[in-house]
Amino acid sequence: MSIRTLHLIRHGNYTRRKLPPGLRLRVDASNLQLDGGLTELGRDQARRTAKRLVDLNLTALHSSTLPRALQTAELLLEPLDRVALHTTEALWECIPHLPEGFQHRLGDIEEEDLRLGRGRAEAAFARYFAPPQGEQDAEEVLVCHGNLIRYFVARVLQVNLDAWTRMRSHHCGISTVMVNSEGRMRLVSYNDTGHLPYPMVTS
Repeated sequence: MSIRTLHLIRHGNYTRRKLPPGLRLRVDASNLQLDGGLTELGRDQARRTAKRLVDLNLTALHSSTLPRALQTAELLLEPLDRVALHTTEALWECIPHLPEGFQHRLGDIEEEDLRLGRGRAEAAFARYFAPPQGEQDAEEVLVCHGNLIRYFVARVLQVNLDAWTRMRSHHCGISTVMVNSEGRMRLVSYNDTGHLPYPMVTS
């Protein structure tokens, strides 16, 4: 029985930019690119995470195209030989599920943006958490965002999706999931930051 192992890694610490006057935040639109790239701390977090990955038999690395994730992915790849990088908007940050009574925390976000986010999150889960094909094991990294990782974990555990709002996700924390050829999933670890000194753990 073959196994797909997925290491879900949140991007490193990054610069949060203020939106220009009059520009409304859209959680699932291209102006998310306004968020800045990694800070020096974020780059250090990514380099230390890369050292954690070097002994794994990785077959692919998938990354969101948002700057903070893509920069993290590029640093993760530096010490890894022959691992292909696949970039995709499928792993963008979004609001994957809206619990009842949660809307007031989000501010001015339109239903259309929420609908797009839900659809993207569902499609990403179906795509990346599918059973492995053939007899060969696969071990892959997904570099993405806190909301999406928490949503993925809730789906793996088959709990009420409201649970994604009750988890914390640290920068460069690693969550590991195994999917067997029959589609059964196991959460191996969540938000592991053992590779980071405590003063470098941020969220």
